[in-house]
Amino acid sequence: MRGRPRIGENQDKAASKPLRAAGVNAASHYQQQHPMPLPTPPTRRPNNPASRQADDKASNELLFKGILCALIGVAVLVSPYFITSPGMQGIVAKASLVGWFALVLGGAFIGLYVWRRMAAPTKP
Repeated sequence: MRGRPRIGENQDKAASKPLRAAGVNAASHYQQQHPMPLPTPPTRRPNNPASRQADDKASNELLFKGILCALIGVAVLVSPYFITSPGMQGIVAKASLVGWFALVLGGAFIGLYVWRRMAAPTKP
């Protein structure tokens, strides 16, 4: 059985000899000559209860993150006025950039939540 070639084995080897000599793999050469067309991507998500539920969950988590970030930002910005220790007050006051960043990030999350809710598909 060892000396007996399988069907089509000689033809493949004979056809790939010039390609191998040129340093080209026969499979990649075939793919370059005959590319497989890709299917068209979907334009929008299906409007069924499962996808609506997943979208609602993602939107609600985004709203939660937005409110939490905004609260952290407001707390960092307002807390120096309520701290009595001057040393601690100065340390927290120097972190005002972090507070503004958290406030802006929270506002962006909340804005994205509102935008998604306005663009959400209605129930069929």
